[in-house]
Amino acid sequence: MNIENVINLVRQEVVAVRKDLAGWLERDEAHLHYRPADGGWSSMQVLEHIMLTSHFLLIIIDKGAAKAMRRALTVPIREDWEDYSFVSNALDEIAIHKSFAWDRPLHMEPMGNLSLSAVRTTILEHFSRCEAYLDLLKHGEGTLYLTTMSVNGIGKLDVYQYIYFLILHAKRHLTQLQRNRNEFAANVY
Repeated sequence: MNIENVINLVRQEVVAVRKDLAGWLERDEAHLHYRPADGGWSSMQVLEHIMLTSHFLLIIIDKGAAKAMRRALTVPIREDWEDYSFVSNALDEIAIHKSFAWDRPLHMEPMGNLSLSAVRTTILEHFSRCEAYLDLLKHGEGTLYLTTMSVNGIGKLDVYQYIYFLILHAKRHLTQLQRNRNEFAANVY
């Protein structure tokens, strides 16, 4: 897979997941605040968690992108992408809700003190930043810096993979949002 294909794939995922999330961010308050019978998070809490997690992932992406751009000034970007491996099984599993035990840090737990408007604005801004990094690192610069990801034993990720991780994390919770919606609909109608 060449780097243009990787960037296009990640961009398509950014656009698709942003669109899906935007739909959830327009739901009525009753649905968003409905707590599922199993005691899990409401849809509003799930959206806040996505926002918080994306915030902290973007801190790492910001640093990684800056370091990759600095490194691109002195280190040549690869020309042969034959041995570049973008996705692993451990990375793919991020998108599957409850596919593995995930102990999230407390700072990524929803507190419930943010408005829907604030969550919406922040999530959409996060996805715009991801797209901006894909534009900035359009020649493969994002592969020049690796950062360790301990979740699911993934290991080292480049900037493109970190952005993809952010997207997969949101996809993981889109499943949870759909379950909440189905349960809410079954209880209301």
